[in-house]
Amino acid sequence: MKRRKQGIPRVLVIDDDERLMMAITQVLHDAGYKTRTSYDGHLAIQRLSMGYAPDLIILDLVMPRVNGLEVLNWMRQHDLQIPIVLATSEDDVRAADVGAVVKLSKPFTDEELLAAVATALRATEQGG
Repeated sequence: MKRRKQGIPRVLVIDDDERLMMAITQVLHDAGYKTRTSYDGHLAIQRLSMGYAPDLIILDLVMPRVNGLEVLNWMRQHDLQIPIVLATSEDDVRAADVGAVVKLSKPFTDEELLAAVATALRATEQGG
């Protein structure tokens, strides 16, 4: 999948906690990112399968219906190589173990969120 190299970075926020999802979206919007949201993995997969190609995904692992690991597996099966920032309270999961770039442990600060997003985007630009 081709990556965009310029323009405003697009971020897909996938989390079943509506208040947290809106807070993340507001922080990212204020920092100049374009955002879309999905309240569960099923909706996220629908968006991705219909051609929406964000530059980054912020992904919760524990969600009803379709969880974050299922989203990651679907992405692998469809060769979607979009950097992932895990936003989870699961202590025993490491980002590298599931193919994510960065892990944010809930609760996190706005500064930690922006740093994680910047790190993931930088890592992608540098080829990994």
